[in-house]
Amino acid sequence: MKSLPGFLLFLLLTAFTSNAQIVSPIWQTERVLKVPESVLYDANQNCLFVSNVNGNPTDKNGKGFISKISPEGKVVDLKFASGLNAPKGMAIYQNKLYVSDIDRLAEISLTNPKKIKFYEAPKAQFLNDVAISQNGVVYVSDSGTGRIYKLENGVFGIWGKVAPLAGPNGLLCEKGHLLIGTNDGIFSADPVSGKVEKLVALSGGIDGLKAVGNGKYIVSDWKGKVQVVSATGQSVLFDTTDKKINAADLEYIPSKDVLLVPTFADNRVMAYKIKL
Repeated sequence: MKSLPGFLLFLLLTAFTSNAQIVSPIWQTERVLKVPESVLYDANQNCLFVSNVNGNPTDKNGKGFISKISPEGKVVDLKFASGLNAPKGMAIYQNKLYVSDIDRLAEISLTNPKKIKFYEAPKAQFLNDVAISQNGVVYVSDSGTGRIYKLENGVFGIWGKVAPLAGPNGLLCEKGHLLIGTNDGIFSADPVSGKVEKLVALSGGIDGLKAVGNGKYIVSDWKGKVQVVSATGQSVLFDTTDKKINAADLEYIPSKDVLLVPTFADNRVMAYKIKL
């Protein structure tokens, strides 16, 4: 973990504000991560998990892995789980970590990370984000085909009730519905009927998608822009695109007012204190 002063220099030695929103850097990991795509907070263990693509996002090279780091940015176990291809989105349910892995879904035991079960999806092209409902249904976006997959009762396949969308990526289960970030904005899908409605109009793609309440969401566009959006507008929190620092599948911890951003090609996770 690198201390705050060097990070402040990187961000012009100051916190920055946008429409009364305050963003202040806290820490950044050392550059020991290998193409970190997603970061996930586990409240039970009070730790962070980071998916490392470790290569090209579509390469089935077996070099991908999951890192475990502390809430302060210290790498606790660089290769907590390994043997993956290009792991991306993650979600936890009943002490199991579910991770998308190109054309399969990995189920990793958090008590024995060497124990990995794979659910194959031969028709998938680019499985991306993962979200899990309160009753344990696992949803996975396929950015390549536009479809949404789901794992229910041990069966993994295309969720046929939802038609293909434009570049589905970030997923979020909220108030009994599945929210889907696409190239056109945020959509809400009813888990029973499959009916899809647009909640937020937004262009540029949505990688990370987190709820902050009152119909507002924090989203990242992978290139480097992070913003708060709603049906009535949007406000940029920060944008590191010009610095060539990506903002991939982020995490938000509301109880700590902390935003965590994996920087993909920059090989770090960056933490920010935010006030919305």
